[in-house]
Amino acid sequence: MLTPEGNKWWTAGGAQVLYDLDADPGETEDLAPAAAAVEALSAYPTMLEESLGQEVRPVWRISERGRGQLLRGFTGRIELAHPDGIAQAWHPSSAMGGVAALRIEDGALVVEAERSKHVPREIFVLPAGEVTDVAGLTLVVTSGQQRWEATVAPGADAESQPLIRAGKCKGKAAFTVGPHLGPLPRADENDDEDEQLAAHEDLSEQLRALGYLD
Repeated sequence: MLTPEGNKWWTAGGAQVLYDLDADPGETEDLAPAAAAVEALSAYPTMLEESLGQEVRPVWRISERGRGQLLRGFTGRIELAHPDGIAQAWHPSSAMGGVAALRIEDGALVVEAERSKHVPREIFVLPAGEVTDVAGLTLVVTSGQQRWEATVAPGADAESQPLIRAGKCKGKAAFTVGPHLGPLPRADENDDEDEQLAAHEDLSEQLRALGYLD
């Protein structure tokens, strides 16, 4: 986002990043850690909310470490649980479709992936309690006969990136959970997959022509 001062602001790994484009067009010095930037940083999420028309809040983000190369090869189950429970989970819409459904079971997030339904590249999670209370946050990844589990220990830094990681796919660590600052979903976010494709029909036709969709 371009700020009123002409600076470039965004969030990365749950932290805010700020560059003065006039003085530093190469974006080599992050101004966010400086004391002088603290007051300004507090205003930028509100500006983003107004721009998007969506509430912006700290959440947790499940992501795959390989920038998308592994997800379509993974089959299995992912569970994210916390002692206070999980209130909501969502993922960005994808015109390519074929995304595994997210569901909340007994206060935990569950995602089951198969060959035709891959894990979303990113999953955003809103806890039932405080997002800064990370102790006890547990990620369980199961694939075939293999099972991996990782839990955040008491006293852990809520801003650590990542908080936990678990699972393997093609010999590499598969999934991580970390802090994130971003917009909450709109009411129509993550509708039925067929409805999503209909909303992006032009793009879907192009993807079909390229062989990405059946």
